[in-house]
Amino acid sequence: MQYDNKIIANPSLFQVALGIIGILFSTSIAFLIHTNGVSDNDDTNRMASKIIISIFCCFALLCLYLLLVTKKIILTNDQLIIKYPLLFTTKKIDIEEIKKVRIEKYDIKHSQNFSETEIYKGTKIIVEFFELKKIVITSLEVSNYKNLAHNLKNTTNSYFKIRACEGNKNYNETKFTAYLWLIFSILLTFGLILALIDKNT
Repeated sequence: MQYDNKIIANPSLFQVALGIIGILFSTSIAFLIHTNGVSDNDDTNRMASKIIISIFCCFALLCLYLLLVTKKIILTNDQLIIKYPLLFTTKKIDIEEIKKVRIEKYDIKHSQNFSETEIYKGTKIIVEFFELKKIVITSLEVSNYKNLAHNLKNTTNSYFKIRACEGNKNYNETKFTAYLWLIFSILLTFGLILALIDKNT
């Protein structure tokens, strides 16, 4: 989204949905294993059960973290504003504080049986500052990414001004495969939740 003097990159709905589904799926699996239980005198299975539950709980916490650090980026002629809506915090950085901006590849792949499937192929912006730590913004995290990247690359130039990046209003690098994985995850998660409801009623 672009206004006359600012570019707004809202949180990606894809990443938000992925985070929520990841939390629900992991906690559902952990709860299902916990409720099935094992025999009190079966120490090996009980230990294995605790380890598996711990792994899924850790994954749920990771998804929660990714959800909490969801970003909304606002770029003006004078400032780079980073908002974390779920943490209720905002960082405002003057353009003069930006030392370097570079763009690198950002891919997500699924490995199985020694073969890799490309789920997502995009890029990430790495912004380095003179005083602060660097920040990373991926094309998966925010909407209007290419317009943002196009302008962020120019922030180190003298007399920087916001400029339009033609043809990027509906820019999206999320591959169709990624949406299929998301739909599959949603269906699987709701199936687990329904199974848990049915089991406990």
